[in-house]
Amino acid sequence: MFKQLIKASIFNKVSYSSLIRRPFKRLTNNDINNFKSILGSDYVKEKELDNYNQDWMKWYKGKSECVLLPNTTEEISEIIKYCYQENIAIVPQSGNTGLVGGSIPIFDEVILSLKRLRNNFYFDAASGIIECDAGYILEEINQKLEEYNYMMPIDLGAKGSCFIGGNVATCAGGIRLIRYGNIHANILGLDAVIADKNGSILKMGSKLRKDNTDLHLAHLFVGSEGQLGIITNVKMLAVPIPKNISTSFLSVKTFNDCKEILRLAKMHLNENLSSFEFLDHDTLECVNEFSKISIVFNETPNFALLIEVAGSDGDYISNRMESFLSQCYDKNLIVDGVVTNGINEAKNIWSIREGAPLSVPKEGYVYKYDISLPIQYFYELNNMLKKRLEKDKEKLGILRICSYGHLGDGNVHLNIICKQSTNDIYERVHPHIYDWIAAHNGSISAEHGIGQLKKSYMPIGKNLTQVLTSKALKNFFDPKGILNPYKFSVIMIRVLRYFPKKKVISFLLYGLVFFTIFCIMYTLRKSSYIQTNWVSRNEEILMAKFVRDEALAGRSIGENPFEEYKSLPKKDWHDYKGMEEDSKRVGNGEQGKPFAVPNDTPDIEKKRDKLYRVNGYDAYVSDLIPLNRSIKDIRHPECKNVKYVSKLPTVSVIFPFHNEHKSTILRSVYSILNRSPKGVVTQIVLVNDASTKPELNEPLNEELKERGLSNVVQMIINKKREGLIRARQIGAFDAIGEILVFLDAHSEANYNWLPPLIEPIIMDYKTIVCPFVDVIDCNTYEYRAQDEGARGSFDWNFNYKRLPLTKKDKQNPTKPFPSPVMAGGYFAISAKWFWELGGYDEGLDIWGGEQYELSFKTWQCHGSMVDAPCSRIGHIYRCKYVPFPNPGIGDFVSRNYKRVAVVWMDEYAKYLYKRKPVIEKTDPGNISKQLAVRERLNCKSFDWFMKNVAFDQDKYYPAIEPDDSANGTIVNLDSGLCIDATNLKKNDQLRVQKCGGGRQIFALYYRNDIRIKRTQDCLDSSSSNDGNPVVLFPCHGMGGNQRFTYDVESKQIIHKISGNCLEANSDGTGSGNVFTSECDYSKKSQKWKFSYYNKKLIEERRKFPDRDFDE
Repeated sequence: MFKQLIKASIFNKVSYSSLIRRPFKRLTNNDINNFKSILGSDYVKEKELDNYNQDWMKWYKGKSECVLLPNTTEEISEIIKYCYQENIAIVPQSGNTGLVGGSIPIFDEVILSLKRLRNNFYFDAASGIIECDAGYILEEINQKLEEYNYMMPIDLGAKGSCFIGGNVATCAGGIRLIRYGNIHANILGLDAVIADKNGSILKMGSKLRKDNTDLHLAHLFVGSEGQLGIITNVKMLAVPIPKNISTSFLSVKTFNDCKEILRLAKMHLNENLSSFEFLDHDTLECVNEFSKISIVFNETPNFALLIEVAGSDGDYISNRMESFLSQCYDKNLIVDGVVTNGINEAKNIWSIREGAPLSVPKEGYVYKYDISLPIQYFYELNNMLKKRLEKDKEKLGILRICSYGHLGDGNVHLNIICKQSTNDIYERVHPHIYDWIAAHNGSISAEHGIGQLKKSYMPIGKNLTQVLTSKALKNFFDPKGILNPYKFSVIMIRVLRYFPKKKVISFLLYGLVFFTIFCIMYTLRKSSYIQTNWVSRNEEILMAKFVRDEALAGRSIGENPFEEYKSLPKKDWHDYKGMEEDSKRVGNGEQGKPFAVPNDTPDIEKKRDKLYRVNGYDAYVSDLIPLNRSIKDIRHPECKNVKYVSKLPTVSVIFPFHNEHKSTILRSVYSILNRSPKGVVTQIVLVNDASTKPELNEPLNEELKERGLSNVVQMIINKKREGLIRARQIGAFDAIGEILVFLDAHSEANYNWLPPLIEPIIMDYKTIVCPFVDVIDCNTYEYRAQDEGARGSFDWNFNYKRLPLTKKDKQNPTKPFPSPVMAGGYFAISAKWFWELGGYDEGLDIWGGEQYELSFKTWQCHGSMVDAPCSRIGHIYRCKYVPFPNPGIGDFVSRNYKRVAVVWMDEYAKYLYKRKPVIEKTDPGNISKQLAVRERLNCKSFDWFMKNVAFDQDKYYPAIEPDDSANGTIVNLDSGLCIDATNLKKNDQLRVQKCGGGRQIFALYYRNDIRIKRTQDCLDSSSSNDGNPVVLFPCHGMGGNQRFTYDVESKQIIHKISGNCLEANSDGTGSGNVFTSECDYSKKSQKWKFSYYNKKLIEERRKFPDRDFDE
């Protein structure tokens, strides 16, 4: 499965735009001023940053708004220390000459340029050891060394602009690696600043050829691409400049002959062999045609080899080259050849090789691959691709496939040249190439690094131990992940679950290695030199997950990561032992029974009221009920017989909360742990959204540890209030499960809740599954059923509504059924699908509209959503008080609704605007990311959604609202007073008052309820008793308690369910109450007059049935 997950396309411009920014701090003026206090105003750049934000190939472009130019290691340390404290992301940048986008920010990360870091330069000609700061240019160093007849061992095409710090950070190779080796072979020591809380400076190694007094940590930083720390000083070997060279350029007929020539060269030229370069026929044609460089030979060879030997004795070198070539000619390995002696004479030959990377892009768009392969497979990949793509060559626009590179060390530069960039190449070629490389024991990156280009493919060919050890090291040196984020560190992930269970040895080996690394790091941590924390539970694990990165990049869309589960046998997942033990429990609230507070004294009542005001439910009762109490199994009896797939993916459960009551949170957690299959819920993420209750912050963390829950339960504490939507998103960022389950932190899971929630996702990973939500009474904590299901929907005021089940849905009471819209807070979704959808729209504030946004884009973007009847979770519906104050950021709900409408609702948005004109006038903000998701996933229209998913929506909640049956004031003909709702809240009794003021305009709605005009507040009567109060209650549109009809002849308003009539009394002072009582035609107090009524509509609609779920 892991191998399937990493079969995807290389990071490209399309996928680049779909990444989601981690919650790093955005720069403020205060941050800029702090940087200026460290560096001085002249070295904090805020303008003209294009050269820093874009790589020289113009493939990648960042959005950094600040470039820092430190002059010393100490200044870098101060910068890192500040960025760690403020959670500011940093991208180290040297000469910016890389080919993989490693030094380019993804978003607005601060760029830390090393170009001023050039104070120290030292060379010892006796030992050949150089020490210099990271900002020195490679060619500049060579010029300094020439005075001593020395040179750097690496030789790169970008030597005129690349910095030595960047060369070390990318483990640069070059054309003479076969003789002098890469950076690792020549490095002696490094200074680096790591991203811990102190910005600690590591001084590793020394200016000695032999020094075994440390762990050679410098080599961890070679090739680390700025992920572990920022290299500031380099100590390495220089090499003497060879006095004489001899260079040959050979025409060769077959690649097997090339391999044999290399074998002979290593045998007969050995220590003098400094370069062995390779070019194929197509590369040579590009050089000849596009760079106008003569290839020397009369005909373009099938293959060309450039071989260089160097030494102190010119005659010796020439003779060795001549002897070697004679042997090659004798064996018929060479078709033709040219030999030169001396540096100047060799320039023309070298111009052919150096012209290759410049000529190839001139023919068309180039897909480049910098890879290492065993010599026997060096050119086999090129041949394989030509054969594989031959049939589709014209369709894909391929002009040629060619290779050149360093045959001497196995580094091949494969190029696919096309007429233009196309995603078809990514889909057809990239996954196959990288699989092929891994299968042939190669490496996907030889000398250009990983950066943005190959970050998603690093796990290929790596075992579990390598991946996890790399992750542990990254987390130690950069615990907050602020260094060069979003790049190759994203693959250092928890991939244990993707490996077959039989790999026991790998797991044991991983444990051994991780323990060893831990011991080493613990020792370092305890030293006086490094002061940092071990890996934080609050790190953003999800961003480091390969699955999430692939989804955000838009790759492997449609590939079900759970395919292997589908064919598995079914299993009964019930925990019968636990259920039996629960059935025997007695006590407060056990079996989900209501609990009444005994001995409720005035002092206790005062405490309860105070807790009500803070929480919106009776938290006093919560504290008296066990945290792991038993509840009643209220599922449909047939649910107990249903079996589910015998292996389940891992799950992360995400609980966002703000000032929730602690015992209610813990009960929510325990219900998940106690009623889920063992080992499936690998993580519970509590997202504390800036709670102000002290006991919910660090004390809660400590309590989780004391209760032994901290290995599964982790808490993220937001520094500022983010709101429900972003809190869920933050939790998702940190989640490590293959399935994400979002719940409220005032809930209790029922028995066997999880398997029915997961199985539909296994069958189609693009499915969102919602449980049935039961009621936990806000006063007594009684657990009871809400109903047996309905399809979620909405009206055109964007109120959540419900539609009746279809006949097909009713046939099997255990089978999940499609639902157009989720209620919001309770659902399961695969991590892959969640991130393919872009997660929640981060532009949505606090709460409101998120359930519509996620529902619409799921359906419109080729997914589906179902309710699972056998998965039940209880929820506390708050009562009495609304504990959360208005956040004071304006009409955020209208803004949220506008974002949803503009992105997803197309021409149907006008119906929402008609009901709520303020939404149409609201600025939705930047919606480019959301529109990009819709385009990338080729999503369907909202018209399709309305006709195929919410197909009966218009029957119950019509877009074009029908005329009212009656409206205006409702005057009591006895008292002459009008029904009035001024200052009334939910469940308050309606009154009659003097007509002409207050809230007195009502409508007899087309569905036979009476509501305050243009609101969702209805008249409601819940009993047939005489004198039953008529109260204000949210309109539900289902008839029942809210169904009234007007008898035009008798002037009576009749409450259908009880058969009673609306009546009002009067206290003689111009006021009275509204209630229902037995109908009596003679009672004038039961007679009413609407300002307007339509007799025909009233009679027609009298026949309408209630919107019963059984219709």
